[in-house]
Amino acid sequence: MITGYETLYYFGNKKILNFQVREASKIRKESKIAYTKENSVVNSMIAMLSVLAQILIMAATGYFAYIGSVYLLEPLHPQLVLKKMYSVLFLILISIY
Repeated sequence: MITGYETLYYFGNKKILNFQVREASKIRKESKIAYTKENSVVNSMIAMLSVLAQILIMAATGYFAYIGSVYLLEPLHPQLVLKKMYSVLFLILISIY
């Protein structure tokens, strides 16, 4: 509730209230715009760091595969492949329900 309006009215200074409301709205609007800009910059930086980290992980994996420390593909026994297929199918069915 706004108090003191009657005093402004009786002294003929109603325009002061309008001025104060406009100034407060202007300050709030500028603050909101500044917050949105800062938030978008921070989110962009986080996204770029995430992409950079993924690229570094892929490069390290490629290097280790090249020198033979990591095997990207390994021969699998047919029964093991079938067992993995059943487990994946089971997980898919569970996720559907």
